[in-house]
Amino acid sequence: MSIDNLSNSETLRSSESRTASQSDLDTIENQLGRTPRDVHAISYRCPCGKPAVVETPPRLSNGEPFPTFYYATCPRLTAAISTLETTGMMESMSQRLETDAELAGAYAAAHDDYIAARSALKIDVPEIENISAGGEGFIVTQGIVKNINTDGFNEGDILYLSASAGVLTTVKPQAPNHYVFVGVVVKKNSSSGRIYVKPQNGYELDELHDVRITSVANGDIIIWNSASTLWMNEPIQNYLNTASAAAYASASAYTDSQINALTTTDIEEGSNLYFTNERAINAGSATY
Repeated sequence: MSIDNLSNSETLRSSESRTASQSDLDTIENQLGRTPRDVHAISYRCPCGKPAVVETPPRLSNGEPFPTFYYATCPRLTAAISTLETTGMMESMSQRLETDAELAGAYAAAHDDYIAARSALKIDVPEIENISAGGEGFIVTQGIVKNINTDGFNEGDILYLSASAGVLTTVKPQAPNHYVFVGVVVKKNSSSGRIYVKPQNGYELDELHDVRITSVANGDIIIWNSASTLWMNEPIQNYLNTASAAAYASASAYTDSQINALTTTDIEEGSNLYFTNERAINAGSATY
């Protein structure tokens, strides 16, 4: 391509809409090897005209906060960035920021420009407010989180982390979903809602400091081991001798058959019934 043709081509592209066409989305999918997520606009195109950098809204359609406003898609561009990262450029620049006032000022200005461009979309995402991609910010580990949409809840609702990414729920998670208590709704409002947060992580049994679970299997029991001062899992058969195991199996079978054969012919209505396994144990011709 000649210089004149290149210049005309660049002029043509500069007048093109930044809105991503279906052709652009197909190209991005080919570049990334996956379906692109919520592309807002094409921020920069390669000299060939294909998308190179896209703009992504700060909150994805699935509710997940997404601080990376500018997302590189061009394989050659991402390869060049990866090369800079793997050769230690990030560490070198971080060190320079501490001593180079001019560089630090340019970095701060770039941060402000980044936030301004993202904020221009007018999508309120307090989770990443004033935090750029790779930037730093404050989080609330205990206290009031303000100015968020709590319109889907009621004041006083207890909130838990949902199994769906980026979602809170009032339904207490049950195993195998992980239990994480997040906080309580203080104010219900679509824009100025408040939640008192104090995250509390649930625990699996084998996360407790005095429990050791290894090679767990069906029918295992938890038993105290005084030698190791730990609760440990063991097969129940380890604690039954041969006669006891046989009696246990026989008693269980006998009990089932007796229960199946029960009638209420000789029992008065309103009588209290009590169960004993003594006869079942004796029927096993052994004791345990």
